[in-house]
Amino acid sequence: MQSGTIKWYDTEKGLGFVAVHGQNDVLVTADSFADQPQPLADGDWVEFDVHDGKYGPEAIKLTLKSA
Repeated sequence: MQSGTIKWYDTEKGLGFVAVHGQNDVLVTADSFADQPQPLADGDWVEFDVHDGKYGPEAIKLTLKSA
């Protein structure tokens, strides 16, 4: 599992990016969540796995963590 912070997330479009220290940003979609999708805000801390998606690295099994 990797961790990072939400760089931005658009709930209407269901996509955004996670900033991962020292690595490229990772795409987040509404399908990325391990459970039911939750509202994300800029700066939220998340954990996730990464797989090679259609447009590059994409988060899967994403969970929202408390700070």
